[in-house]
Amino acid sequence: EDLDQTNWETRWKLSSGSLLGAGCESAMLLANQSENLQKAAKNLGTHTALAIQAYDEVKMFSSEGNIGSGGQFPLCSAPVLFHLQQDSELLEYIQGFQEDLIKADYKKIFDAVLSGEGLEKTKELSNHHVHTSLEYLREFPDNDGRQAFENLLHALL
Repeated sequence: EDLDQTNWETRWKLSSGSLLGAGCESAMLLANQSENLQKAAKNLGTHTALAIQAYDEVKMFSSEGNIGSGGQFPLCSAPVLFHLQQDSELLEYIQGFQEDLIKADYKKIFDAVLSGEGLEKTKELSNHHVHTSLEYLREFPDNDGRQAFENLLHALL
């Protein structure tokens, strides 16, 4: 239970998502922008944070992430959660170490996640939040700042 996208999103909305969302909203408030733009900025920040988090979690499982040798990584990451939705044996294995997760074989978990669909689903999740962010970004005037933000989002695709 609780191995779903909604719980992952809630977790990150309550941390980096709310921070970036509030920062973007505050910038619009300080600039005396309309409530609609303030709300769009908040949503833009929140979805951008979620897109970046999902992107980083995919990257964690790449050669750049450097965890393939058996190093520890967050078992609450989206690739792991998506994989565990389809792999009850691995879920039971991990649950067997709930008292001391450090004793789990992270290489085994890493290899299992690489062999499943968790990474692809996490890429789709990142892309979804990028596209949602782009929709909110279109509510802002077309200028250099908007273009720079759009470039940042496209780099995540």
